[in-house]
Amino acid sequence: MEVWVYYGMRYIAALKEEEEVELRRLHRQAPTHRQRQRAHALLLSARGYCVEELADIFESDRDAVARWLDHWERRSSGAKLLEVLSDAPKSGRPPKLSEEDRQQLLARAKEGCPNLKAEALEALGKRGFRFAGRH
Repeated sequence: MEVWVYYGMRYIAALKEEEEVELRRLHRQAPTHRQRQRAHALLLSARGYCVEELADIFESDRDAVARWLDHWERRSSGAKLLEVLSDAPKSGRPPKLSEEDRQQLLARAKEGCPNLKAEALEALGKRGFRFAGRH
């Protein structure tokens, strides 16, 4: 895992074949736009595109692109590539719905539930949330 610096230009080292195959797959199929974008940036960096060029291509801040390369360089040997490309966890209010409730509501939405809003409110009510006009 290296990042090469050549006359002030920074690149990631040549990718292993399995890394390139996985990055190409993630460039097409990663769940989020940011993950797909970062996979693409790593592929281009391995082909010799510098941070400035990548920042222009992705219309991103140069420092952000440099962080993508840093994150790649510092990844642990057992880390999954998708995790390396993911955003760091954000702080903030925890979700109101549990993951289980969210999955159940998504399944109901796919079934064509006629009153999904009422079911969502019921799920939130079971977790102790109160709503204006409802007691």
